[in-house]
Amino acid sequence: KLNGSSSGSVSIDAPASTTGGAAVTLTLPVNDGDAGQVLQTDGSGNLTWVTPNTPNFSSYGTQSAGNAAWGDIICGTEYFDTDSAYNTSTGVFTVPAGKGGTYYFEAMIQVPNMGDTKSLSISLQKNGSNITAAMNHWYSSAAGLTMNATVTTLINLAATDTVKSQYWHNQGGSQTTLRQYFLGWRIT
Repeated sequence: KLNGSSSGSVSIDAPASTTGGAAVTLTLPVNDGDAGQVLQTDGSGNLTWVTPNTPNFSSYGTQSAGNAAWGDIICGTEYFDTDSAYNTSTGVFTVPAGKGGTYYFEAMIQVPNMGDTKSLSISLQKNGSNITAAMNHWYSSAAGLTMNATVTTLINLAATDTVKSQYWHNQGGSQTTLRQYFLGWRIT
């Protein structure tokens, strides 16, 4: 029990029993953390302050999209990037050290003036290989349409794994995208 400096008190109580009757020791961090942080255990009783669901990032932009070959979607502007894990020059997200886990990713590309029977595809890649469950392919049904392709996925990642988004279209010649985005965050 800790008494307040002028009134009141704060108490922390142990449960009626612990698993297997073990003595549990929790070691608190050396400071009080930052706003929005929570305590996390390493499973051995050592507690640290962490910001939930980080890293996370959201990026957007436009680019010249080449024809009939897979190309990287590179979003040159970030709304935010908590761990500086997204590279706006290469379009690659790299999992920081100690931040492995399950991640959610979403990417979208929008291309104008697609011709009749033309197609637009989008995919996500992990460490340079397609995530087969994360591909989306759209066909144009009339000339002059603006087409959107969006893809989402949940994936388990380890430190230094990379994720990027790619597009493919067969409109003929390069097309300037109207907009595109790539975002993601760690769930667990």
